[in-house]
Amino acid sequence: STLSSSSAASDVYKRQLASHGYQLPGHISRHIDADWFDGLDLVLAMDSMNYRDLLVLATMTGSEPHVRMLRSFDPALTHLEAPHPDLDVPDPYYGGRDGFGAVLSMIEAAADGLVGELPDRLDR
Repeated sequence: STLSSSSAASDVYKRQLASHGYQLPGHISRHIDADWFDGLDLVLAMDSMNYRDLLVLATMTGSEPHVRMLRSFDPALTHLEAPHPDLDVPDPYYGGRDGFGAVLSMIEAAADGLVGELPDRLDR
């Protein structure tokens, strides 16, 4: 599984985020386990492999959170059905000189779409 294990954000990520106005004080990634699904309404996956892993984990726990790929909220990509490779958020370390900027743009577009959908989700 590619689900993250516990680790702090690297200094490279922190510097890149700070240069775009974001801060991550005390951020630590954690491995998702079955106990996390209880009571969740929405779980977001960054790539197709995580998406498939999360669906399996949710099924194993008997919980029913809505599992979505983060980029499926990007208004330009809502026509794609998950898992789809165009919905994957790539690792910025492998994206060349502008890898981080490209990934940040993908995440921001998806976040804008998610925020736009929240009022409808909260009314359910």
